Amino acid sequence: MSLPAPPVPSGLDLRAFHYMGVDVVRFRDSEFALKATGEEFRAGFLLQLASWHQRPASSLPNDDTRLAALAGFGRDVEAWLRVRPGALAGFVECSDGRLYHLEVAEKALESELLRDRNRDRTKQATAARRKQRDEDRDDQRNDNRDDDQRKEMKLKKTTDQKDGRVAIASILPPSVASKTLSRINSASRERNELSVLNVPLPDDWAPDAVLCDKLKADFGMTEEDLRKEIPAFHAVNVSGGMHSQSWPHMFYLFCKRWYEHKAKQAQSSIQLSRPATQQTKRPEELTELDWDGIVRLYARTGVWSRHAGPDPMQGAACKAPRHILERHAIDLETGERRFPPRAAGK
Repeated sequence: MSLPAPPVPSGLDLRAFHYMGVDVVRFRDSEFALKATGEEFRAGFLLQLASWHQRPASSLPNDDTRLAALAGFGRDVEAWLRVRPGALAGFVECSDGRLYHLEVAEKALESELLRDRNRDRTKQATAARRKQRDEDRDDQRNDNRDDDQRKEMKLKKTTDQKDGRVAIASILPPSVASKTLSRINSASRERNELSVLNVPLPDDWAPDAVLCDKLKADFGMTEEDLRKEIPAFHAVNVSGGMHSQSWPHMFYLFCKRWYEHKAKQAQSSIQLSRPATQQTKRPEELTELDWDGIVRLYARTGVWSRHAGPDPMQGAACKAPRHILERHAIDLETGERRFPPRAAGK
């Protein structure tokens, strides 16, 4: 009778897979789990786990010496042979001479399929990144080419302007040519001035004395405040890439926000501290209900409120009403707590 072909490819290698999937219900209700003895179950389960990292995966060598070692019996082949039939339940000998577990083989094929899919996704992602990198390089080359073209056009424009001025001076009468060139130069200066109105903050910029005096007068800033806020002003505007026509005006607005924030913090501090002040009472302001709670706590725990003045241990200096001290069994002479005597037998 011919043996069946192996259920998995001969080169299937899952040694990089540290986890083997188990169909819990299928394994629990299998003939192996229901009929195997304790030794057979232990050996069989170890062999299923060992087959996961054999090559091909899900197989075992059909050799009792090696099977005994894989099943946890070491060199005791005789002990292995006693449990061999039950431990190998579910394993089938195939045409290549190895023993295969069909359920483990199913999980091995699923893992191989998952590995192939992950490899395909990785290849596709790598190809997409390579394509994007090549496109970015092409865009950079195009940008460099456009920059070169813009430089050439600017140079040509400058040359044309110079040639135009020369032509004007050579064609028109001297008086007319002088006025025309003067208007052209004036318009050019205006364009240049407009182009530099919005400038980044210079590295060495600092407010002058006039602006510092105004900030001190308007917002009550000190020299120390100004020394702290100038670096902060630089950091905010440089990191944000800001441009401005008037950096002194921008610094004035910056200090105005500093003043408003400081005033808001002061107001919040006043509001937070006000309830605590209102809740504190002096001993002479405590009501009888307040004294009853303070004395009751002292009678139970020995802790005296720090808002109630001297404690009963200090004698006449204590401000607590005497009838409340007596109510809670506080000795008026010693200030100590009097505990009621225990009943006999307790």
